[in-house]
Amino acid sequence: MVRYVHAANRDFNAHGCLMTVMVDGASVRAVTQGILVETTAAVPASGASADLFTVDTGSVLLVGFWGDVESVLPADTDLSVHFEPDDGGSNTDLATTLVADIDVTGSIYTLNPTAGGALVVGIDVAFNAILEDPIVLTLGDILLTSAGGGTGGGSIHWYAIYAPLDADATMAAS
Repeated sequence: MVRYVHAANRDFNAHGCLMTVMVDGASVRAVTQGILVETTAAVPASGASADLFTVDTGSVLLVGFWGDVESVLPADTDLSVHFEPDDGGSNTDLATTLVADIDVTGSIYTLNPTAGGALVVGIDVAFNAILEDPIVLTLGDILLTSAGGGTGGGSIHWYAIYAPLDADATMAAS
C-alpha cells in the first residue's frame, strides 16, 4: 500500500492523490520567453520621437518586439526605432527607416532580422516578433522616431518581451 505524505505546499484531493494545477498562458510565457510589457503611442510629427519603453535598474535581454497599427497612419510617415542609453552614449538603431505612409489597421511592425536593418511590416502576420538574436539593453529608452514630413497621428500598440539580466532590472512602458 502506498501512503501519501501531505506537504503544506501541495494540493491533494480527498483520496490523497496529488492534484494538477493549471498554469495560465501569461505565466507560461513569462517562464519560457520573458515578461510582456505593452504601450500605445501616437506617431510623432516628423523629426520628433516618442518614448515607448524604459529599461530601469539594470540590464535586460530584449527577446521580442512588435507594433500593431491601431489607427491609420498619416501620409508622408517614415518610422524608425532606436535605443537611447542613459549613460550619455549615442543612440543605436534597432530598426532604420520604413516608409509607413497610410499604413492601416492590421499592419504589424517588427525588427529586421539583420541588426539595425529597416523596420519590417506585415499585414495581419508578424515575422521575427520573437527575435532570432535577442538584444542586451542597458539603462535607457526605446524610442519611435518619425521622419518624412508627416504631421503625426495614428497610433501603434507596441509590445516588448524581455528577461531581466540583473536581479532588479525592469522594462516598463514610458
